[in-house]
Amino acid sequence: MFSTDATIHPYPAGDTSLRRFAVELKSLGYDSAVATGIGERCEYGGIVFLKGTVVPGASMKEVIAAIREDRGSSDVIMVCAGDAAFNRAVLTYPGVQILKGVHAIHRNGFDHVAARSAADRGVAVDIDLSAMTCLRGVRRQRAMERLTDVVRLSRKYGFALTVSSGAHSLPGLRSTRAASHLLALIGLDAPGVAA
Repeated sequence: MFSTDATIHPYPAGDTSLRRFAVELKSLGYDSAVATGIGERCEYGGIVFLKGTVVPGASMKEVIAAIREDRGSSDVIMVCAGDAAFNRAVLTYPGVQILKGVHAIHRNGFDHVAARSAADRGVAVDIDLSAMTCLRGVRRQRAMERLTDVVRLSRKYGFALTVSSGAHSLPGLRSTRAASHLLALIGLDAPGVAA
């Protein structure tokens, strides 16, 4: 099975080098990862690192400007989720591959209309494992409820899901086995994780 961590943040955004991430990812069972802040696609120690760009746009105008500025240099463009109208607009804009941060928005921010748009346009929705491992109390409970809703909508409408650790350092990484156990908590069983 080919396993990819959909978002890691190596140095300078994080405190771990790309080479050290490669060693750890290999030992945890990964074949590739999407890394933010790197110059171009590269490979270290058998791990392929794709260049990823996270667009934290507060408005559609900022997202469009960031995608135009990128000019296809990134392998993966991820946009942080916002309110319902913003998400619907982002999901229909060409060049966006992944919608991130759905666990942190209002429950109605990603609804059936956005889910249908994601399925029609081939945009994946990211499940950030750090929401389940780093948040505490009510914030974690709400994040897991949002992620459970995303999994349910994915089953109904058929849009793709990506799984990311969001790691800035080595302790933030999760093994493929631990990731599948965490995903089971939000309703993704083993066959769903493998697909």
